[in-house]
Amino acid sequence: QQGQQISKIENQTQAIARLQESLDANLLRLDATNRGIDRSIAAASGDGMADAMRILARAVDTLSVRMERDANVESTKRRVA
Repeated sequence: QQGQQISKIENQTQAIARLQESLDANLLRLDATNRGIDRSIAAASGDGMADAMRILARAVDTLSVRMERDANVESTKRRVA
């Protein structure tokens, strides 16, 4: 009977060891996935920021052109008047 208990404990110990190995492997995969997600988020944020900067630069250029044009129209009106 003692031999059966030792055998049972040995089987349970092996099962626990396999579960631990599986858990370790899954944690490593999860960590790799999280790092990939973090890189994707960082890249997307960078792209979004670059797009926002380009849009802002275009807006500034457009406003500058309009302000210059409006200033020229006002100057012409004063000379004519």
